[in-house]
Amino acid sequence: MAIHQFYLTAFPRKGIIEQFGDVPSKLEVDFNKRTENFLENEFNDEIDYLEELMQKCWLFFEPNPKEIITQIDKKLERENWGNDNTSNKWKTETNNSDNDAWLLTNNEITKIEEFTFRADLRQKNLKFLKEMIDLAKNYDLILMNSKGNLSEPKMNEIGKLIEDSNAFRYVTNPIKFLSDLNEGKIIIE
Repeated sequence: MAIHQFYLTAFPRKGIIEQFGDVPSKLEVDFNKRTENFLENEFNDEIDYLEELMQKCWLFFEPNPKEIITQIDKKLERENWGNDNTSNKWKTETNNSDNDAWLLTNNEITKIEEFTFRADLRQKNLKFLKEMIDLAKNYDLILMNSKGNLSEPKMNEIGKLIEDSNAFRYVTNPIKFLSDLNEGKIIIE
């Protein structure tokens, strides 16, 4: 993930409520461990807590995944690697922005199993991020950042999560961010 990208995972509200009784403010997700495994190239086929939770929550989502896939196709270009019947990847990278999304479905393409996206905080007016927040509103989705914090799909609420992110720290003051990272003051998200 590029340091200037802000990561969000989407969950259907109905699925979160089915799992927790209401919408909690935070989920206990160990993104640091996931990042360490990725950086150390230690992958396995075992489903972790987050993947299992996503799959359980998406069982309660009624619209056909093809609706959301079509909406994302209008926002980003398809990535030229790793797309198949169930795995949908998008990425649009220019000199000014680098946005991407990933949506995994079941084999029948009737249910979403995972849906994440990363918005480039350098993009003028945060166009892609705002479009994805609107998509989340339209489909009654809850958004979660890389620290496990859950948020309504509202720009002012997402803005608070952004201000607490490494991506924001980097975009607003890259030299201080790199210095703090070097001194161990920042934990990689």
